[in-house]
Amino acid sequence: MRLIAEALDHVAQTGIVYYEAELHRLDAELRLRLDTPDEQRAEVSFRRALETAGRQQAKSWELRAATSLARRKPANMSFRAGGKKFRYVGRAIRALVAQHPPRNTLREPNHGFE
Repeated sequence: MRLIAEALDHVAQTGIVYYEAELHRLDAELRLRLDTPDEQRAEVSFRRALETAGRQQAKSWELRAATSLARRKPANMSFRAGGKKFRYVGRAIRALVAQHPPRNTLREPNHGFE
């Protein structure tokens, strides 16, 4: 937990935010694994991860945070993902997945070879 806090302090000091959402998600996961789990603070960290990833338009981090949160919350819980509010976790995850291009549409680099 101390290392996560130090990493988040580093983010705040440097403005290098690439892993910020993932750090919040990891903070939540660790809080749930304590001898006495802190579910309230974990949920705050999960939601902060979702908000951060959404603000950065980091769809992979947002999907990862939504999936982690969904594992711990009832199926009818509502939350924001992808800039929208969803009543059901499954709908939010489907919407986030839909924003990723299918793998078969990505082209391999040519590197000068035919």
